[in-house]
Amino acid sequence: MRAARSVLPMAAVIPSGKRAVVTVKPHTAFRPERVVISATSFPLSRRRRVWTKPLVVAGVGLGRAHRALARLLRVDLYAAHEQREYIDGMPEDEPGRERESYYYDEEEDRYFREIPIPLNRRERILAPIGNTARRLSGVRVRWQQEQLGTLLICQITISKQPMLADAGPLPADMFSTTAIDSFLDLGTCTNDHEIAIEIENNNRRECRLAMALIGTTASDPPGRR
Repeated sequence: MRAARSVLPMAAVIPSGKRAVVTVKPHTAFRPERVVISATSFPLSRRRRVWTKPLVVAGVGLGRAHRALARLLRVDLYAAHEQREYIDGMPEDEPGRERESYYYDEEEDRYFREIPIPLNRRERILAPIGNTARRLSGVRVRWQQEQLGTLLICQITISKQPMLADAGPLPADMFSTTAIDSFLDLGTCTNDHEIAIEIENNNRRECRLAMALIGTTASDPPGRR
C-alpha cells in the first residue's frame, strides 16, 4: 500500500439562517489535511455583475498595459523582493531580534529570516499601476471572499467522532482558497465510515456551497490487484 493525494468534492445549498450537514464517504481510508471552500459559494447577483463590469474591464485593460510597460522597461514582474538571511545557532543568540521573525529551513538545518529588497526606480513607477489593476479586476472576488466570513463550520465528524468539541465554531474564511495556514490534523476516516461537516449560513444570501476535502488515501501500487 502507498499514500496518494486525493480530493473529495462536497456541495450543498444552504438557505439564509439555516444549517446543513454535508457528508462524503471515501472509498478507502482517507486522512483529511485541508478543507477548501470556494468563494463561488456565494454567486454574484445580476445587479452586482452589471455594476462591477466596468471596474473589472478597466482592471483587465490596465493589467495588460502594466505588463506591456514592464516588457518595455525590462522589468521582471515575478522577481523576488525578499532574500533569506541565515544564522548559525538559535535565534535567541541574535541580540535584539525576536525569535518569531525567524523560520527553520530543514534542508539547510538553519534558521533564517526574510530581508526585503527595495524596489528599483522602474519598479516603483510600475507598482501603483499594478496595484490599481489588481484592485479593480478583483473587486468581484474580494466581495465573494468577504461573504465566507458569515459561514460557520460548527462541527466536523469523522468516523462518528466529533472533532471540534473544544474549539467551537470556525469561520469558513479560514478555509478559503486564499488561506495559507489551513491544514488540519483530524485523524483518519476508516473504511465504511463517512466525514460529515455541519455548516451554518449566517449570510442574508443563499449559500451554494462549493467545498472540497484534500488529503491522502491508502492505494495499491500500479499493477497490483
